[in-house]
Amino acid sequence: MCSETAMTQDTRSDIAQRYQFVVDNVSDAVVLVDAPTGAVIEVNRTAEALYRQGRNVLVGRPFAELFPHEQREMASLRMQETRQYSYIDCDDLDALALPSAHVAIHLTGRLIRTGAQDVLLFTIRNIASHRALIGNLLATQNALIKNQIKLENRIRELSALTEVTTRILNTRDLDDILDVVLMAVTLGTMWAFNRAVICLHDPATDTLRGTAGMGPSDGTEAEELWPMLNPQAATLSELVATCHRSQMFAEARVNRLVATLAFPASEGNSPVQRAIREHQTVVVPDDACALPENAGLCEQFGVRSLAVTPLMSASSFYGVIIADNNVTRATILPEAVEQLEVFARQASMAIENAQLYRRLQRSIDDLSAANEELKLNRDKLLKAERLSTIGRVTAQVAHEIRNPLTAIGGFARNLARKLGRQEELGRLANIIVEEVDRLELLLTELLGYTRRSQPRWVETDLGEVARDVARMLHDELKSAGVSVALDLAGDLPPVTAQREHVEQVLINLLRNAKQAMDGAGGAISISSRAEQTAVQLTVSDTGPGMPQEVIDRLFEGFFTTKRDGSGLGLPISRQIMQEHGGDISVSSSPGAGAAFTLHFPRTAPTSIETASAHR
Repeated sequence: MCSETAMTQDTRSDIAQRYQFVVDNVSDAVVLVDAPTGAVIEVNRTAEALYRQGRNVLVGRPFAELFPHEQREMASLRMQETRQYSYIDCDDLDALALPSAHVAIHLTGRLIRTGAQDVLLFTIRNIASHRALIGNLLATQNALIKNQIKLENRIRELSALTEVTTRILNTRDLDDILDVVLMAVTLGTMWAFNRAVICLHDPATDTLRGTAGMGPSDGTEAEELWPMLNPQAATLSELVATCHRSQMFAEARVNRLVATLAFPASEGNSPVQRAIREHQTVVVPDDACALPENAGLCEQFGVRSLAVTPLMSASSFYGVIIADNNVTRATILPEAVEQLEVFARQASMAIENAQLYRRLQRSIDDLSAANEELKLNRDKLLKAERLSTIGRVTAQVAHEIRNPLTAIGGFARNLARKLGRQEELGRLANIIVEEVDRLELLLTELLGYTRRSQPRWVETDLGEVARDVARMLHDELKSAGVSVALDLAGDLPPVTAQREHVEQVLINLLRNAKQAMDGAGGAISISSRAEQTAVQLTVSDTGPGMPQEVIDRLFEGFFTTKRDGSGLGLPISRQIMQEHGGDISVSSSPGAGAAFTLHFPRTAPTSIETASAHR
């Protein structure tokens, strides 16, 4: 019995030693505390290492003294909770290591009930490295978030730059280019300015003049304009279209500021001239706005800071962009300046392309105009050569015909006088006379069509010409039962014309109207009016009118609907009007009379310049 008892005690001692070995070598600190008194009754080696104190110092001390002074009340509370709930788990305490180091720990407490006394078993794990790792992870996470934000901003900036570049390099319209650039500067990214204006260079006067602007002038206007322009909800093209459509943008006060801007490009030392001379952006910060060289521009824009960047290429200077934060009063950051310079470079290339395109287009237009004038002159020359040839032949033929025709006419008239008493023979002789007269008239008109006299251009009052012609033909028209009414504008401007040729046209039109009425009588009206580029005279009648197939052939040579007409009156009239740089038009329908309108240009016809050049 005694041996069994000894063996049992030996076994228990061995188990206790093994348990102590395990406890001493675990990675966590172990502290046994007397539950009633709160005093430490045992610690393991890890606890000694954690607190940097030996067992003999730690055992017997109050458990709360193992923690920093400011945490001892919390430590006492954790012991009380362990006694009350038998278990706790927390990481809101620090171990107090010598000499005064705070070590982050994770504390686990258990209540152990024995027959003799209750013991609190606390396991303390050093989590300083864990917390450091978490801190590093959080710092890394924050850095990644910041980098992601920067990357997203950079992507947005590059997208805006790509869209701006694509838009402005694919257009040749200067106004569109300026609007896109201003939109990019004021709305493109987080570094956008509140307001920006562009002043373009006038080489003729070496002056910079305000050309375009964008952005609110104060907070009230910003509340109205900015909600309409959300760069995240629309493309740049859509935003530009919004600005073009909106009356609010057209009436923005920045446009009034733009209209007042004019700077000498070379003389002076303001930020504008310095940016031009130095070929780089000039930023005026808040503390420099009062300097004499900066005060004028800052006062004109109503701000304390602004940036001016030049628009230029390697060989040319186009203007400047002036940008500010007049509403938010935010500091102009380097990132904003960098973005402004990027857009300025793109704008300079686009402006250069637009100006080259404009010069090329002007050259093309000049060449086209010269080609058209050359073609017109060639056609005129060919026509003149043909008419000259026809004229020579016609003059020769007319001369050969007119001599015997004159003789025939003379003999016929003499015969008609002598045979006057013999009615039938007299009638036949009169027919010969009438036909001879008609042939002589035909020869006169034919010569007039092919042989033009030297033109005499004078400043002519068309109303006066119309009144003179009406008086000249009054008796002739009255005898045919035709009345003439004049409706002439009192403020009709004079035109450069050949007066006698204009009279010839009007006489021809009035006689044609009389003949169209065929002895039935009627009314003729002559009216006038002035248009922006032309002065018009209209001769209308109450005759029978004409069908469209007749109208289509009216100006063909030798076409006539009259029994004794030559068919040359209207072609000659059109030729005269074309020599005046104008034309003649007709409107008519059967039973509704006819109206002939003469169109005279308000500027001198080119034929005058051509004639002057050949004198």
